[in-house]
Amino acid sequence: MNITGGSLKNKNFMNMLMLFLARNRKLAPRLILEIRQEEFKALTPQLQKIMKALGQLGCTFSLDNMQDLNIDEEYLKSLNIGFIKIRAQTFLSKAEKDTEFAQLKHTRNRLEKVGIKVIAEKIEKDKDLLELADYDIGYG
Repeated sequence: MNITGGSLKNKNFMNMLMLFLARNRKLAPRLILEIRQEEFKALTPQLQKIMKALGQLGCTFSLDNMQDLNIDEEYLKSLNIGFIKIRAQTFLSKAEKDTEFAQLKHTRNRLEKVGIKVIAEKIEKDKDLLELADYDIGYG
């Protein structure tokens, strides 16, 4: 389910969602809310509290359209981010330079160490899938 900053700001919607999830506790862990990285970065402390409350109910979040990989994995985990999606082309473009390749693998390792799964998205060609194997990415 995609969610926007606007949805998080909608008090009526969020109150109804949290009430629904509180009454249906078995559903919340099956709910993955996707938010774009640029919207995530713009969240106010109040909206981050809403994310934490949804996480306490059992919801997981996925950060999509990751462009900036300078991330604090502990902070992401505190907001119940369970997945990040990075475009396949981002991985493949980093593979051209050894230092960038190593940095991206290190970032993936740090994320997975705290339980955040990395997903390669928009894999368009079989050749790309084979090249992505060098990153040991379990999801695509």
